[in-house]
Amino acid sequence: MHPTDTPGKTENPSEPRLDWHLIQMRDASDIWCTKRDTTQVAAVEGGWLFRFRHYDGSQSAMSTQALTFVPDPLHRWSPEQTKPHWERLGSTVAMGYNDRTARMAVPGGWVYLSAFATRGGNLTLSLAFGPAEPLCVGMMNEAGNDKRRIPDTPE
Repeated sequence: MHPTDTPGKTENPSEPRLDWHLIQMRDASDIWCTKRDTTQVAAVEGGWLFRFRHYDGSQSAMSTQALTFVPDPLHRWSPEQTKPHWERLGSTVAMGYNDRTARMAVPGGWVYLSAFATRGGNLTLSLAFGPAEPLCVGMMNEAGNDKRRIPDTPE
């Protein structure tokens, strides 16, 4: 956790609170390899929320974050047992900007992280879930017509 994170505090104590767990902060394969970035996960109905946060400095408030949903209806995945980490996919450093992309293996696919920073101090983050299998599977019925369905659903 970053020093400015306040676990357990919400604006309205009567509202439900997500239980965020730090799954990875710093590793040799990280896209920044600094203590200024955190990756957290919270179990929600139907899956997991992933949150990536970047802090400008060691004591500053969080400056930007990105959030995405990963479907796992039965919560079969366990971040504590799998030890997920960011895998660098590519980076570009040029005059005035830095563009980096990474991914993390999750249930049923990957979480992709894109980070774009300018020399002026602007940072844009985005997270997206990408399924490992196509969302629709084409099938031929007896008449030879293409019949589409979502995998693992009844016909």
